[in-house]
Amino acid sequence: MDEKDITEYLLAKECFIGGRGIPDLEAGMRHALERESLERTIYLAFARSAEDTGLTNLAKLFRAVAESETIHSMNIIDGLGEIGDIAKAIKKRIEEEDCDINDVYPALAKKAIEEGKSEASVAFNWLIKVEKGHKNLFEQFLPTIEKGEDIGDEKYFICENCGFISVGEAPPKTCPVCGAPASEFREIE
Repeated sequence: MDEKDITEYLLAKECFIGGRGIPDLEAGMRHALERESLERTIYLAFARSAEDTGLTNLAKLFRAVAESETIHSMNIIDGLGEIGDIAKAIKKRIEEEDCDINDVYPALAKKAIEEGKSEASVAFNWLIKVEKGHKNLFEQFLPTIEKGEDIGDEKYFICENCGFISVGEAPPKTCPVCGAPASEFREIE
């Protein structure tokens, strides 16, 4: 993606001025949360692209804007009261992971194949496997969280290629989802 592509993207963004089409505050806040969350990811992709083409200062700007979008998202989440009871919030996340695993991502993977987008299909199939891991981690730790206790001190390693989370003293030799080598994992602090 070059600077022209980035500029065109920024100019083509859907305008949200005045909240046109938003029926109520909660719907508007959820819409804003979706937009801010999406923008964060897009700016991180721009940063990666800029970094790959030697535009290191532009990459830094995009990472700064992405971090700002994260702060916006967190503030909206606070305003929605989404967290509150952590155990209740985790149960809702488990339900949503289940929906993604069993319905949304399989349908998208199939659609991608039908449209000849094999790379997208691979990404959705990886998502299914990684989301199962998220769900399993949440289910494993839910009883402890329901007691109001913290979970055990663990090391977490994330595959930078597919997002798989490994728990243990070291990352696996190869990612069980995408096959990436251990060098593609980074420890989460």
